[in-house]
Amino acid sequence: MGITKKITFGPAPVAKKDESRVTAFDRKVYEACSRVPKGKVTTYKEIAKEVGSPHAHRAVGSSLRRNPYAPVVPCHRVVSASGVLAGFHGSTDPRGEMLLKKRRMLIEEGVKFDFKGGIDLTKPQDELDTSKARVNAACMFEFASKF
Repeated sequence: MGITKKITFGPAPVAKKDESRVTAFDRKVYEACSRVPKGKVTTYKEIAKEVGSPHAHRAVGSSLRRNPYAPVVPCHRVVSASGVLAGFHGSTDPRGEMLLKKRRMLIEEGVKFDFKGGIDLTKPQDELDTSKARVNAACMFEFASKF
């Protein structure tokens, strides 16, 4: 699943949060995350390895929670090692509005979910059978629209 091409990390056109709190580690995380292509996902663990801190997957999550460059740095493309959506804007409720937003963003980019609502990270996205997942995704959209 690794991270593909290297791009130069620069400042986002519009920062939503205070950039003075962005650490050197955060910058490495944002740079790595910015290389995850649209329609693909990676894990917190893979980002940690990419930035040279293979055991710092929780620190990666903390950096992404503070991401002032979203959506230029697409933190929604980072998922847990099990393929389950975990954390988005500080929310961890699997049926919460923020994780539903993350799911919606990934589906719009072409990411496919299995029938349990997770992402099978062992297979390339184009090999997944998503016939049941589409029904599940439609139900999730219906659920989200009631908020």
